[in-house]
Amino acid sequence: MSRVDLRGYLSIATATLFWGFSATIAKFLFKHEVDLLTLVQMRSTLSFIVLFFVLFVFKREYVRISTSDIPHFVLLGVIGIAGSNFTYYFTLNEINVATAIIMQYTAPVLVVLYGVLFGSEKITFVKIISAFLSLVGCSLVVRIFDLQFLNLSKIGILSGIASAFCWAFF
Repeated sequence: MSRVDLRGYLSIATATLFWGFSATIAKFLFKHEVDLLTLVQMRSTLSFIVLFFVLFVFKREYVRISTSDIPHFVLLGVIGIAGSNFTYYFTLNEINVATAIIMQYTAPVLVVLYGVLFGSEKITFVKIISAFLSLVGCSLVVRIFDLQFLNLSKIGILSGIASAFCWAFF
């Protein structure tokens, strides 16, 4: 295994570890009365600081942007980052962690749908089957056909759907 491969695997493992812990830590913080907006702001700010520092040190050319790109970054920041963080953590606050995560995991289906609708992707049988199986799998994992699913917070379900849309936008 090459050094590049090892670095890639370690990056994936680290990202998975952070992703897995983030929802559990958020649930813990909510139970200890940390405000939703405080958590979202803290996560976004810390992520920005770490990413900016890493890019500034290792890839300084990525820190410079043209003024014509600012509106795109604002849109990405408001809908993509703030929107997905807020709706995801709001969903976590309203319903269980597993359901919130799985609902957000439907975002790739929305990305494919967007690509097909706006012509950047061609619809294929494999994509249709993949999207269908992805949605069925997510539905089964969150037990959408179980009557207990109906007892979940309706606003939590709606924010979970919004979370998937914001993450797909991101």
